[in-house]
Amino acid sequence: MNIPLIIDLDHSLIKTDTSWEALRKVLMAQPKSMLGLFLQATHGRGTLKNWLQQKTRHEVRDLPYREEVLKIVRVAQKKKRKVLIYSGAPHNLVLQVAAHLNLDEGGHRGSTPQKNLTKYKAEILTESWGLRGFDYIGDSSNDLETFRACRMGWIVGARPALVRKALRANPLLKILAPRPPLIRSWWDAARPHQWIKNILIFVPLLAGHQLMNAEKVLESLIAFVAFCFFSTSVYLSNDILDLDSDRKHRKKNARPLASGK
Repeated sequence: MNIPLIIDLDHSLIKTDTSWEALRKVLMAQPKSMLGLFLQATHGRGTLKNWLQQKTRHEVRDLPYREEVLKIVRVAQKKKRKVLIYSGAPHNLVLQVAAHLNLDEGGHRGSTPQKNLTKYKAEILTESWGLRGFDYIGDSSNDLETFRACRMGWIVGARPALVRKALRANPLLKILAPRPPLIRSWWDAARPHQWIKNILIFVPLLAGHQLMNAEKVLESLIAFVAFCFFSTSVYLSNDILDLDSDRKHRKKNARPLASGK
């Protein structure tokens, strides 16, 4: 029996979330759309996702695909297995990605304004292929029910706690591109090595011979921490604004935000 390979899109086939990507683009390019954004959100996540997709244009060829997952896809295609995308991302976007990757025509599923596929994925897949009738590649806690229903699969880009839950749901899962604990990713994104520049704040203490003045030392420490937080916020803001160009850069594409960490 040729068991189909089912792939999630956000954080599985690609390293990021297409809805967050679209939201970022809307806020950057169309800030006046904020009212519309809140109105769409009141109609449910499926409606909001499709509205964001309509407001922006994803260049599917530039999405940060996971090479590890693409290798699995290529192997499945060589074996003539059916490879389908089932994702909570908007249906039209799912079809565009499937066409870009030359996947099987027909059968791909995404969210519509009427139905957010994320909630019903395990149910739909079981109805279509039967219990243990498909293999699955996913990444999040929303996929745990699907992992329980699939024959085997891969848990992708997950942190240690989620990996443990996924393996309890299905011991036959394989771990692919595990992520370090979240605090380590945030630490790398914060660029703490740049904080050394803020030591200049303490120069007046030295020059004014105030090192024994507890009040002045405390004020300088508070200023040092504040400057560190401020500089990190600037780095993170720039990383968000420059996300598209950073992904195309030979070195900057390894930054935590650009790389999807």
